[in-house]
Amino acid sequence: MRPLDGKTALITGSVRGLGLAAAHRFAVAGCNLVLSGFDEGRDIAALRREIENRHGVRTIYDDADLRRREQIERMVSAGLASFG
Repeated sequence: MRPLDGKTALITGSVRGLGLAAAHRFAVAGCNLVLSGFDEGRDIAALRREIENRHGVRTIYDDADLRRREQIERMVSAGLASFG
């Protein structure tokens, strides 16, 4: 059993750099992931498949604009609906 099995992490900026590194670290520990971030050149579906296949966790992605409260609430609600 991994230390964070069954937990969920919401990670912003998760499609590159430090956010992507954090996503992999939480996934290694067993967390399911709510991913958010922008990179026009990035294939988000491929990124999710890579994390899921490599670490055996589930992921969802939301393109929430973190300057907008209603989008943050939508992202959190999606995470709760997916992972409890």
